[in-house]
Amino acid sequence: MIINPYRFAAADTGIKAGLVAWYDLEEASGTRSDAHGSLDLTENGTIGSATGQVGDAANKASAGTDSLYHLDNASFSITGDMTIAGWINFSSTTDNFALVSKWLGTGDQKSYILYKPNGLRTLRFIASADGSASSITLESTARALDTWHFVVVKFVAGGTSTLYIDNASVDTGTAPSIIADTTSRFELFSFNTSSVSSRAGLIDSVGIWNRALDSSELTTLWNSGSGVAYADL
Repeated sequence: MIINPYRFAAADTGIKAGLVAWYDLEEASGTRSDAHGSLDLTENGTIGSATGQVGDAANKASAGTDSLYHLDNASFSITGDMTIAGWINFSSTTDNFALVSKWLGTGDQKSYILYKPNGLRTLRFIASADGSASSITLESTARALDTWHFVVVKFVAGGTSTLYIDNASVDTGTAPSIIADTTSRFELFSFNTSSVSSRAGLIDSVGIWNRALDSSELTTLWNSGSGVAYADL
């Protein structure tokens, strides 16, 4: 009997356990590859490249609805525990600037979003249990412009969820027991594409997990402020 060696894939272990997608964002333009799997991001408009925190970063050079996205996929429809981690660098308080979003403001299509709000220098996470209303909001104090910040949200369904900036907890709150499973697309830089403009800025080394990472794993990702690439996980 011939056994197909690809039939039984080894389960991810360590920090890769529960990893849905990871984007090193080293590409100069066009499609950005998912280093962990096949959830590549499509370029909407123009997203270039610039020096990042870890190698190169995705660079949105001017305000507009340009973004990187993946159409709705079951892997991104995380309804329970979740971790989002990545590096963000914004140069202005003007407009919204999303590190990660699965959020459409119309038709009860709000799942989760981690972003810099219009007019502020804070980082904010929102999740919705019903696709319409905000069920939890976590927010940092003002952050420095033109500076790389390591942003993490650890969502614990029905428990205490935490927003971290630069490896320090900045806000906590009680999460709903579920995140709404919507058909909005997964997106970097923008949300409500074609209707919400986002500011110029940089994003680097983004990962999303369908579990809550522990403190030692977050410290590994922080890496004394240097960050990590997928190959380092």
